Amino acid sequence: MILPIVLCFLADFAPYFGLAALLMAFVIFMVVFIRSLLRNAAASRRRGLANE
Repeated sequence: MILPIVLCFLADFAPYFGLAALLMAFVIFMVVFIRSLLRNAAASRRRGLANE
């Protein structure tokens, strides 16, 4: 009974769902990228301290 309403709602917002999925993928990629950069920076800093 509620299914047609939900389908109409999804059809209305489908473009926004695509945009939101793209945005979420971008945010996740940025978080992973920044975390790997921070991990590399911390590891190189530790190596630098160990070399001194």
